[in-house]
Amino acid sequence: SRHSNRARGSLVVLQLVASLTLLASASVLISSFWHTMHVDPGFDERNVVTGSIVMPAGHYSFDNAVEWWKTMLPQLAAIPHVTSVTAASQIPFARGGDASYLPAGMVIASGMHAPQALINVVADHYFETMRIAIVAGHGFRADCARWKCFGVVVSKSVANRLSPFGTAVGRQLRFPDFGGFSAEVLGVA
Repeated sequence: SRHSNRARGSLVVLQLVASLTLLASASVLISSFWHTMHVDPGFDERNVVTGSIVMPAGHYSFDNAVEWWKTMLPQLAAIPHVTSVTAASQIPFARGGDASYLPAGMVIASGMHAPQALINVVADHYFETMRIAIVAGHGFRADCARWKCFGVVVSKSVANRLSPFGTAVGRQLRFPDFGGFSAEVLGVA
């Protein structure tokens, strides 16, 4: 009948519209996934091997842990085919370790919160090992008292928040979460 042909035709149109909508959605999803997989993470992960060593809480003071790493890193570097070795409190993209920071002299108004950034304590050769480019200033230098350098290298996003129209290099930062510890921005990565 004419009524059933019209209903059948409407269903075909609805199915076609639903199919095209699903196809477009799938295309957007695949495109987003492809772009996500090709975003530059800021370091070269090729041929990088990571491991985790947890120092037992209460068994090592900071200085003892530093001494342990000072002896361990050269031993790891001596392994055949190893080209570079470093240590860090976190691997890239790991969560945790956020801390507040403030430019020296800045005070936060009551009820406001200081900006936060991921804090990663790193050993010698971290930027070289991870092949992270320093885009302004410099990384940690050998003339800095080994493992005792209180300078920081900040990300581009933190640098832009610190100095949107200038350079963050040379600015002093205070870290309220670490007892007000201060450090100079040595570089931007």
